[in-house]
Amino acid sequence: MNYYYAHQRRVKDTNHAHEINCICADKEFDLNVFIHGERYNKEWNDDFRFYYDIKKDYKFFDYLNNDMSWFLVSEKLKNLIIEMNTEVEFFPVYICDINNSVEPKRYYAANIVTTVDALCLEISDYGIIEYRTLGPTPVVTKYGIYESKTEGKDLFKLVRPQEIPIFCSEKFKSAVEKNKITGFYFYPLRVK
Repeated sequence: MNYYYAHQRRVKDTNHAHEINCICADKEFDLNVFIHGERYNKEWNDDFRFYYDIKKDYKFFDYLNNDMSWFLVSEKLKNLIIEMNTEVEFFPVYICDINNSVEPKRYYAANIVTTVDALCLEISDYGIIEYRTLGPTPVVTKYGIYESKTEGKDLFKLVRPQEIPIFCSEKFKSAVEKNKITGFYFYPLRVK
């Protein structure tokens, strides 16, 4: 099976010069747990907001660009993810115009809880960086994974320290394309 790095499509990757780029107003809010593939066990603020400027931005993708690097998804994308073989928590957020000139849109912060220990350095392109807290750590520029270790998951993250990127199966990519889900760019992974 083919697997992909499911990257957030950026303005530079598209012809959409006016893509929504959301800014989180609450910089004190720390959700590193979203990055690490861990469950979020605290109370959620149902009025959590991201902002954009309608004078500059107007194209809403299903996978929405934002300054927190969160997996912000539309209702349509949320429903597709629920059908996949993965474990994801969804937390409601509002996407608001900074001028309050239009009705806020409901999106979801999707926390991918499914993590797999599938990184294959043998077929990856990487360098080693020495971190004070982690010690020698591979920094991957082109990912390779062991197919047998993905456990058949359709949407997942790798275990630490490679936990930030989102990876997906061919099944997920095909469903995104079939349902005309927007905001993704898929980079093929090397698979062993």
